[in-house]
Amino acid sequence: MTHTNPPRFDYQQAMEQARALLEEEQQASLMPSGLSHKARTQRREQLGQLLMQIQIRMQQEIGQLRYALHTLPSLPPLREIRWAQEMLARPDLAVFHLTTAGLSHDAEIIAVTLVDQAGLPIEHLVVRPTEPISFARGGTSGLSAAQLASAPSFPEVWDQLAQACQGRVLLSFQRDYDLARLEEAATQLHLPPLCVQMEDLRVHTRAYFGELGLRLSDLCERCGITLPPTPNPLQCAQAFHAVLCVMARAGED
Repeated sequence: MTHTNPPRFDYQQAMEQARALLEEEQQASLMPSGLSHKARTQRREQLGQLLMQIQIRMQQEIGQLRYALHTLPSLPPLREIRWAQEMLARPDLAVFHLTTAGLSHDAEIIAVTLVDQAGLPIEHLVVRPTEPISFARGGTSGLSAAQLASAPSFPEVWDQLAQACQGRVLLSFQRDYDLARLEEAATQLHLPPLCVQMEDLRVHTRAYFGELGLRLSDLCERCGITLPPTPNPLQCAQAFHAVLCVMARAGED
């Protein structure tokens, strides 16, 4: 059995019809029209029924609109917008992205990337891992085995990294993890510890979007940012910078 949807209620047509019936009845009240009492009673009943239909449909649609209004996602907190604006206004800002061969506590660092307040590279260091398994996992981070094999070791670029971080406020999406990995690398390789000032971007994106567990790909989707399927470390750092820019622009009038 075929079911057909009822015709869509046409407000404009219904209102025009109601006005026409009312005008006819108003005219009949001023001047005899030749219509019987029964016909005029039926016309008034028709007008009343039509107005009831209009009222019911309007109440239904208003209810739907109210529900849609109340289920809209919350506006981002103004304090997070202001924070993003203040961060981008800092000439010493550096978005910091640490790339490791996996996410375990002992995963090797294979790249460190910093971009400035305009999203331009400050430093992009690819690091040769010591374990063969790290070469295999490098592809998932947008780095080829050839790039990793020809890269300098971490001790060779440590001073370069320290210089890039010096005098800057670093903004990382995984601050605690990054700091722990850098500290462990310094300890294992007998390198001087890095003294850095690092802010946590993840805390602010959670407050801004009102959601936990958002990854870079999720943030880019919500912000309308194009991210390659397998972004390299520089693309990741620039994507995090772009997310910060979107957060800051939410407060523009």
